[in-house]
Amino acid sequence: MLVDVFKGGEIDKTAFLAVLESGQLQFDTIERPALNIRRYRDAAVVVGETRMAGQFNQAPFEVRSRYTHVYVQSAGFWQLVSAQGTAIPS
Repeated sequence: MLVDVFKGGEIDKTAFLAVLESGQLQFDTIERPALNIRRYRDAAVVVGETRMAGQFNQAPFEVRSRYTHVYVQSAGFWQLVSAQGTAIPS
């Protein structure tokens, strides 16, 4: 599940992939100037910062955000199980 950085709404994997595949959401740039990873056996918490620019429904956007991602390791692979972003005001 993803928590939307703009409005705080919940978006499940299927809906997020559908938005990407349809072309409604396009990223021109994604930068990660900061990243902190804490690992706990088969889980990891990643806290970082992003600067993103792109288009959503053909409307341009730019956003700087802080995020928390939670990963779980299963069968030798890491899977993102939760993602939350908070916009950082200019």
